Amino acid sequence: MTLAIFTAVLLGLAVVGFFAGRKRAFALAAEGPVALHSRPVYHGWYVALACGLPAIALWVLSLAIGEGLVEGAVVASLPQDLRQAAGPSLARFLAAAEALAFGGVVTVAVTPELEVAAQRFSELRRLQHWIGGSGAFALGLIGFGLAWR
Repeated sequence: MTLAIFTAVLLGLAVVGFFAGRKRAFALAAEGPVALHSRPVYHGWYVALACGLPAIALWVLSLAIGEGLVEGAVVASLPQDLRQAAGPSLARFLAAAEALAFGGVVTVAVTPELEVAAQRFSELRRLQHWIGGSGAFALGLIGFGLAWR
């Protein structure tokens, strides 16, 4: 849910940037003999791209890098015997924990360790989305401010 919300907010920020930049260009052209070097719609696209592209790029980067960080943190929180399990066994356990956390089909017996790992997956993924989305939104606002001046 937060994934879709943050994506919509970032796209909304770019749309607001477009209309704000275009409106400002129209206002500057209407004030007097100011010769704009581009059409007002180009100014709008400039502001939209300046706030939208860096924000969306950071958002996608945080999603790509965050997956490995979340999985690593979940593995680090597992008991010692589960951490030292063979590769396929650990991968199967992590897949089951992730499925349990996000409503997928769990193909193994649900144990207390699996429930704890699923809870940890859920918490860390939510935190990942909030940190990445907030950082991307802040970067978008910085881009908006820089393009606006």
